[in-house]
Amino acid sequence: FSLMSADARSPALSLSVMFSLAALSLRLGASCCQGSRRSVATVVSGNKASKLVREKLTKEVEKMKSEFSGFRPSLVVLQVGDRDDSNLYISTKLKAAAEIGIDVKHVRLPNTATQDEVLQSIMSVNENLSVHGLIVQLPLDSVKPIDTELITNAVSPEKDVDG
Repeated sequence: FSLMSADARSPALSLSVMFSLAALSLRLGASCCQGSRRSVATVVSGNKASKLVREKLTKEVEKMKSEFSGFRPSLVVLQVGDRDDSNLYISTKLKAAAEIGIDVKHVRLPNTATQDEVLQSIMSVNENLSVHGLIVQLPLDSVKPIDTELITNAVSPEKDVDG
């Protein structure tokens, strides 16, 4: 299976698929064994699984860069507020993206951001052809009322890393 098989002419689509698969792989971890009939538990190393996923993604990114001259995969992580737990999680995402060769930008909005300001930021990323993936960091830590479902649904499906 090659991530490029989705549409060899569209590195953005392939990258979106790659981001989604990476997020899904990391989220699911060992859940692939749930349907197993074995009665003995299987210990799965999250570190080893993560390393394998990152190695595969690194190769896919390198392949895309070589096939599409000047192509630079790009990801935006949008954060509202300044929660310590979110900051830690985002720093992990930034490091992982950099390790596999993806340019990543962390966009921080203050905790006073309004729903309209968050939507405007999302629309700006949706329209930016040089950005291939978008993660909206939850929870949205604003002192203003923000409809999380409206915000997450505003992300273009082609760029929605969390799917």
